[in-house]
Order: sequence, then C-alpha cells, then structure tokens
Amino acid sequence: MFGKTYSGPGLIPWIRQLLFGPPAKPSGREKPGDALQSDVTQMNRATLNTPRRILLVGFLVPLVALWHLSNPLKDAKGASKAFALVPGWEAYISAVGVALLIAAAAALVGIFAGFLLGLPRHAPTASDAKAVAQDNSYGTNLEQISDWLTKILLGAGLTQITSISEFIWKTSDGAAKALNGIPGVTQIFAAEMIFFSVAGLWYSYLWTRFYVGPAFAEAERISSLKQILSQREKESRADSEALSTVGAQLTGQPDEIPTQDQLNAAIVAASTDTRALIYFRAQRTRIQSLVGGDDASKRQMERTIPVFRALIASDSDRLYASNHAQLACALKDSTPPKWEEAEAEFSEAILIRDKCQRPAEGEQWLSYEANRAICRINLDQKFKTGAKADPSWKQKIVDDLKVAKADASWPSISKEAAKWAAVNEVDLNALDKPAAN
Repeated sequence: MFGKTYSGPGLIPWIRQLLFGPPAKPSGREKPGDALQSDVTQMNRATLNTPRRILLVGFLVPLVALWHLSNPLKDAKGASKAFALVPGWEAYISAVGVALLIAAAAALVGIFAGFLLGLPRHAPTASDAKAVAQDNSYGTNLEQISDWLTKILLGAGLTQITSISEFIWKTSDGAAKALNGIPGVTQIFAAEMIFFSVAGLWYSYLWTRFYVGPAFAEAERISSLKQILSQREKESRADSEALSTVGAQLTGQPDEIPTQDQLNAAIVAASTDTRALIYFRAQRTRIQSLVGGDDASKRQMERTIPVFRALIASDSDRLYASNHAQLACALKDSTPPKWEEAEAEFSEAILIRDKCQRPAEGEQWLSYEANRAICRINLDQKFKTGAKADPSWKQKIVDDLKVAKADASWPSISKEAAKWAAVNEVDLNALDKPAAN
C-alpha cells in the first residue's frame, strides 16, 4: 500500500546493538593504515559499551523498584488483574512516567555537561585569528563557548554545591507528592537524578572525545587543504600573469609593452620561484643582446631595464643584490649610457652583498666594484677635460680598482681605466686588494 516497508533491525538486534554497540563493517580491500584505524574504532566502541550498559540498567532498576512499591497486580480486594486500571496500576504507570521524565532530564544535563567537558581544545596559534576571520576554522567558536560555559558552570557549582543536594531533594519530593506519596519514591527519584546525570556525563564525555574531536580535526584538515589548493591556484594565476607580462615586455610588439606599474604589480604578485625564473630570463636576454652590438640588439637589451626595476620593487626585504647589479649593467650599456643611475645601483648592490655576508659569493661578485669604478671614471667631469680628479673622488675610484684587481674581469677593466690612471698618476699594477674589514 505504501510502496516501501520498514527494513530496520528487529527488536533483538536493536537491543544487542544497544548493549554491545554497532557491528563492525566489512573492510573489503584494506588500505595502508586501515588495520590501525579499525583497531582504534573497535577500542572506542568497547570503551563506550560500559556506560551504555550502565545507562540501560539504570532505566530498568527504577522500573522494578517502582513495581515493587506500587504493587500494581493487586487491587483493593487483593485479586490479580493484569491489565485492569485499578489503583495499583494507575500509581505504577504514573510513577514510571515521572521516573522516565526525571531520568531523561538528568541524562540530558549530564550529556550536555559531558559534551562541554569533552570538546577537544588546542593551543591557540598565530594563524587562528586569521582562520576565524576567514571562517575556515571548524569548532573554534564552539570551543570558546564550551570553555566559557565550563568555567561558568564549574564556578557556579563550586559556590552553590550545598544547594545542589537541596535542589535534588526538593525536586524529588515534589514529584513524589504528585503521585499521592507512594512510600520510597522520593529516594528513587533522587537516586535517578544523581545516577543519570553522572552516567550521561560519562557517556557523553567519552563519545565526544572519541568522535566529535576527530570529526573537527578532519574538517579542519579538509579546510586547510582547500585553503592551500585555493592559494596554489591563486599563485598559479599570478605566476602565469607575471610570465605573460614579462614576455610582452621582452619580446612583444611596441603596442603590447606594459607600463612600469603593470610590470611591478605582476612581478610583486608572483611567487619567489617565478621571480627567479623571470630574473634569469631577463639576464639571459641582456647578455645575448650585447653580443649583437647593433642598434636593434641595444634596444632589445634596454627592454630588460623595466623588468629589473620590477624585480627590485618586489624585493621589499632588500635581499637580492643581483637585481640591482643587473639593472646597473643594463643602464651602463644603454644608449646613451646612464652612468649616474648605474653607479647608484652598483653601490646598492654592494651594500646588500656586504649586509648578507655571503663568504663564497663575496669573491664572485667583485665585478660590482669593477663596474662601479668604470661608472665613476665616466662621471669624472675633470677627466673629460684632461685634468686630475678631486682627491676624494680619485680615492673612491682607486678603492674600487683595488678590489676589482682580484676579479676575473680585471683585464678588460684595466684597459678602460688605463687612460684615467695615466692622467691621475695611478699605477694599476701596484694596486693591492685592501684588507677585509
């Protein structure tokens, strides 16, 4: 008639499940870690079986006690009438109803308290505030509410502990009076309130620790994975945009060349690995363009200048000296050469190099001083007229040449500096590398 029939477990399987817990499901093809997980699940079920059985027994004991006290099978004449609503049966049914209500209420109070106490709490970290703000932290608000309520309940309970027993006794006595004062019912109701509140707390605490905590942890893990995937997807889009923008700058048509602000925004948003890739691409383009030596190659090389400027803008912590050095080389080799800007960038590269204190790279990057010496020679206005440089400016150039003498680029540097050295009476062959500070 209704199309579907009830297919749930029968009464006996339901009682067996209530007493011993749900049966273990067949695992089928096991994966690594399944056996351990199955053992943990079985252990949790076995631990919960004890309070579950105690709760069931706790429901049965008052029924038997009330049966004995109300004596429902005897009417006023002492005759046995199993189903007649004689005064004994009425009293028993009323007492059982009240007893079940009291037991349920006490159990609910205990279950609520056990849930509050059983909620797992983790030590707050710096990322928790951000996670809560993004609504990606499962259970964090519930943990805070649980912590507040637990402190309130414990504080109120400790200050009002003497009133709790009085409340239990008055409530039990009031319920007993509603049943026309069946002897001994008051004590049964009071015992029920204590028993079911404690048993409910015990069961709820274990259940919360075994199942709610892992559920929150799993939800948090899934949320973290989603956040990581979302961040990776965002970084991937930013990296693609940065590479596309740099490609347009280096090889695009004139109308496709981005502005400096667009380059800065694209490279700042890119990941560190992508910035390194962009650096090496721009460096390779700059070096290869110098090989041609014609005007077209020069213009191609000059396209790398905005890229290096954007890389410098992305280095907010001033960690990479090579960005400044590559920009300085491009400025030095452009048409016309921008000696002043190149000298400033070489100086910045040297400051960053010395600040980072990289021992091996310090020897490899001595060309910074060599190229800065060339920039300073070309900035020497007196040298252009054949006069000697000012003593302070001459000393700066000599100090750079002393360091540059230890670099592999010295042969080419010495040729460019030879005329200046002759005018200023500097013996390049007698230069020694200054002692390290």
